[in-house]
Amino acid sequence: MKLFKYEFPLKNNEKLKILIISDIHYFCQKDNGKLEEIFNELNSHNYDAVFLVGDIIDSTNVLRYDKNATNKLLDFIYVLGSIAPTYIAYGSHDLGYYNNHIKDKNKCHWQKDELTFYEEFLNKVSGYKNVNIEENKTLNIKNEYTINIINPSLEYAMYEPDGNEEILIQELEKYKFLENLDSNFTNILLCHYPNTVISLYKLGMLDKVDLSISGHNHNGITQFKFIPLEFILNLIGCKNRGLITPGKSIALKDTKYCRGKIDFDKKSSLIINPSITTFANCSGILKNLDGLFYEGASVVEYIPEKTLSKSLYKKNVKY
Repeated sequence: MKLFKYEFPLKNNEKLKILIISDIHYFCQKDNGKLEEIFNELNSHNYDAVFLVGDIIDSTNVLRYDKNATNKLLDFIYVLGSIAPTYIAYGSHDLGYYNNHIKDKNKCHWQKDELTFYEEFLNKVSGYKNVNIEENKTLNIKNEYTINIINPSLEYAMYEPDGNEEILIQELEKYKFLENLDSNFTNILLCHYPNTVISLYKLGMLDKVDLSISGHNHNGITQFKFIPLEFILNLIGCKNRGLITPGKSIALKDTKYCRGKIDFDKKSSLIINPSITTFANCSGILKNLDGLFYEGASVVEYIPEKTLSKSLYKKNVKY
């Protein structure tokens, strides 16, 4: 597993080390090796918390039809909680299923299925020790840190995978709690969709959020094992650019912020996490190329400012 590491200065006195996982797209027991990669990383290092930031499953088909795979996934979440407090946000793949033979009135192959996700996954893992799935509210971790989990509705990304800002604006009321955060704490926001975070920042709702963490973009499909695309993009000054968005856009304006760390201002940043699975099962023939890409994750550490590594903190891309 390839890790992207980020360091931030402490606001107060207590250190924090987080492992961030997103876009597992668990589909069947053939994906168990990817879960083992995550376990190996957790068992090799001490983490204070684990963040699962959406698209945990490839679709609710796995929960509907494969009980052995479902039980393996539930065991995976249980063990995560036994190792470190685990916080879960979810994405569009978690809330629906894909059917090549069916299209809805919007000519979309995706079908809504929140009920299956709630009944077969969320309701079960909510009873596990140290597994937290609260949404649209503030949770305290340690003494000086808060976690704030927001989950836009499925409609937000179901028909427009890069996000429908009009729907987000309609849902703004449920994110108002972010305005009541205590600025003396280090406030961390989890949301699967980076465009949600960018929109909320533009709307002035992240003034008290220090760090936002998203997934969804799969690193803009740049995480080849054998071709150093990330190095090439960094070298030519495109540090946060990907090649394509989830909505299949290759426009420069859309791919401008697809991965890595983005600084909104002096105190607020966004980290877009790489993916465990680059091509989901619904990608059709492209899913056969997934082996060409590495499993990626991020590590965030809050440490005393005097010990910060310049390469991990100082050299960032401005929004």
